[in-house]
Amino acid sequence: MAPNDNSEIPNSAPEFSHEVEVDKVPSLGRMFKLTASPEERAALAKRLDLLEFDEFRAEMKVKPLGRSSIIRVEGKIIAKLAQPCVVSLKPVPAVIEEEFDLDFAPETDSDVVEREFVLSEENDYEPLEAGIIDVAEVATQHLSLCLDLYPRADSADIYEVQKDAEASGRKFEVNGDKISPFAALSKLKDQKK
Repeated sequence: MAPNDNSEIPNSAPEFSHEVEVDKVPSLGRMFKLTASPEERAALAKRLDLLEFDEFRAEMKVKPLGRSSIIRVEGKIIAKLAQPCVVSLKPVPAVIEEEFDLDFAPETDSDVVEREFVLSEENDYEPLEAGIIDVAEVATQHLSLCLDLYPRADSADIYEVQKDAEASGRKFEVNGDKISPFAALSKLKDQKK
């Protein structure tokens, strides 16, 4: 690749974006109501590994904290989606309604450095870069933290998946050729008798 050729560099722009210049936020704050379009939800579904993404809304207030350079983002996200089951890969529907708050501060701000020693770990600041906060990206990142790490359908049974695979002529082993640790312990117990 030529030194100035950017054709292979992927687009790093967020799929769902709404940038706020913090210098233009009034002292009492500003409200934002965002709704992701079907195209934005489709792109986010790909990023977040979702099978379905029917709704994504966020209501947020951006406000400066006193006279400091710290900016607080308080909000609520509402999402209707489906993740793949970790066993069967079938859709696992979910409705997420979560509130959050997040503080942003310039990394070089001296009043933030002084307060870091006083504030608890719960009051960590996100870096404020170039005086801009992408509130839609904040909502998206919060949604990603709310997703189930191991979504499992109510009807998911690994042994049923194995039977279905074998019935259709595919090889599927729950533990491969490995003996489970409990089976090995059971053998030891039986040998001592």
